Amino acid sequence: MIDVDLTDREQEIMDYLIGSLDNDGLLRKDTDTLADELAIYHNIDTDSREIDRLLQTLQTFDPAGIGARDLKECLLLQIRRREPSDTRRLMERVVSDCFEEFMNKRWDKITSQLKINDTTAQRVHAELLKLNPKPGSALGETEGRSTQHITPDFIVDTADDGTVTFTINGGSVPELYIAPEFAEMANKYRLNKDSMNRREKEALLYAKEKVERARGFIDAIKQRRHTLFVTMKAIIEQAARPGTAQAPTASAADSIRNATRSARVRFMKTASSQRQLVHVRRGWT
Repeated sequence: MIDVDLTDREQEIMDYLIGSLDNDGLLRKDTDTLADELAIYHNIDTDSREIDRLLQTLQTFDPAGIGARDLKECLLLQIRRREPSDTRRLMERVVSDCFEEFMNKRWDKITSQLKINDTTAQRVHAELLKLNPKPGSALGETEGRSTQHITPDFIVDTADDGTVTFTINGGSVPELYIAPEFAEMANKYRLNKDSMNRREKEALLYAKEKVERARGFIDAIKQRRHTLFVTMKAIIEQAARPGTAQAPTASAADSIRNATRSARVRFMKTASSQRQLVHVRRGWT
């Protein structure tokens, strides 16, 4: 493992990557999905290139193989930590060039393809068996489990006199708005569609459809916030009534999940496709 200096922003992305590892220590999510989740839940506008760069840094951490995206990469990361030698070179070739044969234990084909004798094949095989296909297990039962990053929907405060208040936890989520150039293209189609040729109509109609979907994305966020507010308000009012001052029951918790599920699903389904159309306005107006 090497020492790394990360900015606060990079550290937050790195923490999310680590929290996204599964119990085996592998990163099963693709970088586009991670970028969307970081934008939605943490207000971090990043892309696959930055995530890949930080993932490469994560893969230098111990234990070797951590942060790999699949078993093949996991094994290669461990092999490349070894000192250079003929055995290491052959191990890397087996995994890189003969992975399917290796997984199916077809050492006769591997021996033939790499043009090595049986003794060398046995030596390489023995060393490959020392690799750990689940590097996350090396962290132990507790630490090896995938850490779930939980962002609370509400922040509830109780005053000294027992008064309960709450706020929706928006974090530092800024205002969203339609990119002006796309809105202008949609408006141009509406005003001039009769005088346009077919190619122009198709291009501007495409932009118009995207703008409408982006507006739906923004509306879904507003609807979700409204649903959260109304639901939590009702729960607190119910709890404050005489004889009901108690923690919400399991059924109440189920009500929260059911009430917000529809808006949450609409929000997630449109998030990925609308990131280019929906701009983030820094700060509140």
